[in-house]
Amino acid sequence: MNFKRYFEELKRRKVFKAAVAYVAIAWILVQFAADVLPIFEVPPLVQQVIIITLILGFPAILIFAWIYDVTPGGIKKTDDHAADSLTKKRVGRLNRIIITTLSILAFVLLYNLFSEPYTPKKEGVTQQMQTASVGKSIAVLPLKNWSGDPDLEYISDGMTDAVIIRLSNIQSIKKVVPFTSVVAYKETNKSIAEIAKELGVNNILQGSFQLSGEDVNIKMQMLEGNTEKPLWNNEYRTVWKSDEIFEIQATVAENVAKNINAQITEGEYRSIRRIPTANKDAYRFYLQAEYQFNKLSQDGFDKARQLYEEAIALDSTFIEAYIGMANSFMLSGLVWGYIPQDEAWQKSKDIFQEALRIDQIETKEYQKWITFHLATGSFLFEWEFESIESIYADITQVSNAIVAHNAAGYGFDYARKIGRNEDALRMADLFLELSPINAFNYVHKACALFLLGRHVEAKQIFSTYDEIYNGEYFYLMESAKYYYYLGELNKSKKNLELFNSQFPVRPPIITWLETIHADEENNVELVKQNLASLKDLYIQKAPGSPAWFIALFYCHKMDYDKAFQWLQKSYDQHEVEMTWLRAEPLLAPVRNDQRYIELYKKIGFPIPPLSHIENAPRKIQ
Repeated sequence: MNFKRYFEELKRRKVFKAAVAYVAIAWILVQFAADVLPIFEVPPLVQQVIIITLILGFPAILIFAWIYDVTPGGIKKTDDHAADSLTKKRVGRLNRIIITTLSILAFVLLYNLFSEPYTPKKEGVTQQMQTASVGKSIAVLPLKNWSGDPDLEYISDGMTDAVIIRLSNIQSIKKVVPFTSVVAYKETNKSIAEIAKELGVNNILQGSFQLSGEDVNIKMQMLEGNTEKPLWNNEYRTVWKSDEIFEIQATVAENVAKNINAQITEGEYRSIRRIPTANKDAYRFYLQAEYQFNKLSQDGFDKARQLYEEAIALDSTFIEAYIGMANSFMLSGLVWGYIPQDEAWQKSKDIFQEALRIDQIETKEYQKWITFHLATGSFLFEWEFESIESIYADITQVSNAIVAHNAAGYGFDYARKIGRNEDALRMADLFLELSPINAFNYVHKACALFLLGRHVEAKQIFSTYDEIYNGEYFYLMESAKYYYYLGELNKSKKNLELFNSQFPVRPPIITWLETIHADEENNVELVKQNLASLKDLYIQKAPGSPAWFIALFYCHKMDYDKAFQWLQKSYDQHEVEMTWLRAEPLLAPVRNDQRYIELYKKIGFPIPPLSHIENAPRKIQ
């Protein structure tokens, strides 16, 4: 067999060109199927059919290229004798060899396809849950409460959080997962390897806490994430009324750093070794307060404030207790509508300023953190932009997990309201990297994508995580709102009903969403009832920005004269939600209206308003 002549014959019949062209086109189609079809929830079987068809088409197109030639005059059968001297016998033998070879190739490709099932390429949000592990990284799982008393759960959680905070102070550790993310693994059957993969870390620290009387017993074990190989373990015994509680927390952090070769600077060492309070009863009240605060409910905030006050009464220099109490006031005055916003901000502001004064005398470690909160409060409650603008660059550069969770989230809120949506998306991605299972962070990213006009991606996030976070207060509230903006009324109503079935408090934003759904269903009586309820809240100067949401309802109805009447009332009442004036999608059609421009100027946004076509929601069918 003369392979050189066979090769020349393949070239003459342009089989190689056909192969290259077909592979290039097939590759583009495969990528399109893998990237786009999942967005529209197309079953994987369809994608498999596309792949199989393309594989079977490869030998077919090569056979076609061997037999036929594409010319300016159309498709013609290739002349076996046009450019060589092969005999008919040799040509026939060559045809059989080519066809047999291509058939074998098709069989091999199909075998490989089904011996390892095809998995479509997934981009976007689902990758966050499967992030490749990073170098010096760790997640501290909630300590198991082995005290035999479930009421002591707050101590085991608090000890876990304390270790996490100390580890987060070590900058050479690239990633420390915040407590809000690891708490989801409190009761789990997942393996260490599965948890490490989901959280995107190389190492896992686990342990137990036992309190009997005043005797404390803590056991800790550090494992390599992917192999579950033990790297270090220790047992600590002390008494509760002893500084050794804090020494244990510091020692654990130092041992973790040592075992992953993370360097600790002198300043970081001092921070890790710092004793937050010399009063152990104050520390106990603080841990109880944090446990209640993390519920993010009205009852939880109320109980947390009482406990913070108890801690401060025992130690007037306990900075962490001040920060926790100030935060509980600030959040209660926002969209949740738990307490009047003027009261919330004044108390929060006073407490933050006192914490800042104490920190300047005592530690000087919390100044940036407290400053973030004060600047955010000034923006939200006073519409003062200068302070937050002056630290905006610092907010967007935060890489520490704990500071990012507690302070830079406010930076995200400011970025989206001011129109810096690319920054908002970048910060949302940062939060997801640092805290990959926190419901807040998926809502943040979906919001940023929506405001950037990337509606399909925003919808994909909610569709992916609806079942995972169907018991989360903030997730249900925000997803119901954005489903409405995306024109997904059925999904909006479903999440709204889930919210109402689990949470008794109905802030103005929930009443507004209910009113929109009632209007879409022509339930005139419920619309009147809900509007009357919102108007009563406005008259009472209730928190949660009721006038703002009445205005948004009239925007939904496209009754812009009434909308501006209520926007003016919201402005006069200085409602917090007026900070959404620049970015609110329902106001997109009126951004060139002089009444809108005047309100925009009076609030004092530092950059020009959007044009009337930007960020408009989809038309609801």
